[in-house]
Amino acid sequence: TTLFRSNKRKPPMQIGAFFSFVVVLILIFIPSDNIYLLSGLLFLLGFFSSALCVGYTAIVENNKLELAATATGIASLIIMGGGAIMKIFYGWILDWSWHGKMLADNAIYPAHAFDLAMLILPAAFALALIITLFIRETNCTAPHD
Repeated sequence: TTLFRSNKRKPPMQIGAFFSFVVVLILIFIPSDNIYLLSGLLFLLGFFSSALCVGYTAIVENNKLELAATATGIASLIIMGGGAIMKIFYGWILDWSWHGKMLADNAIYPAHAFDLAMLILPAAFALALIITLFIRETNCTAPHD
């Protein structure tokens, strides 16, 4: 319980990014048809990636109050826009791995192409973990203007 009462923003974000990274790697590299295992892993991914919410508070606490809304809006744009842009990169990776096989006018991609494209997710979580190393710890205090 000391983690939750420590008045720190960085540790929850770092823990969330690290375990999201681990869970995504398990989902990619340990294939399973077990619906209960997959459901559990996806639940864990959602749980750990929810540490993103702490980032919004850290954004407000790391900026002047008159810039807090703008900084939060930019972060939201990056987060939501990043997800949209990643879909394009996912498609490019699939197309790069395509061997030209078609079935009823649909491209047939090899299974490894999907695994390769999915590596975008652990890369994003690794980047998130690295970025948290450079965030200033606020100790749950808003800037005083």
